[in-house]
Amino acid sequence: MRSPEAARQEWDRLKHDNSDLLGKLTANAVRADLGEKGIYYRVEAGPLTDKAAADRLCKALKERGLGCSLVK
Repeated sequence: MRSPEAARQEWDRLKHDNSDLLGKLTANAVRADLGEKGIYYRVEAGPLTDKAAADRLCKALKERGLGCSLVK
């Protein structure tokens, strides 16, 4: 997203549409400098209990056609 506000709105939409997967998670808008592409904001959600839980969540989101990547 191009702004922290847009990232928060996207999180609200994702959480609403996928409450069975994301309902208990919270999220932050995290600044990402993509060089020539500019500044973007990613949605980082958690907490998750361990890497296996994060892997399962990412897999489930991808099965719904949503993007997901793991960060520490």
